[in-house]
Amino acid sequence: MNRATKNIVEQFLNLFEEVFNKGLEHSKEMMGIYIDTEEQERNSIKMGL
Repeated sequence: MNRATKNIVEQFLNLFEEVFNKGLEHSKEMMGIYIDTEEQERNSIKMGL
């Protein structure tokens, strides 16, 4: 992978993480997900969310 492609991939992953990890509560609200089941909560913890 050349340097330019690597930079683009890194930028995309950083932005993706910003939206779907750090802004998870807002993201879930926008998708209509309001309350995690116990299983969802356990899975979130396993994934480090």
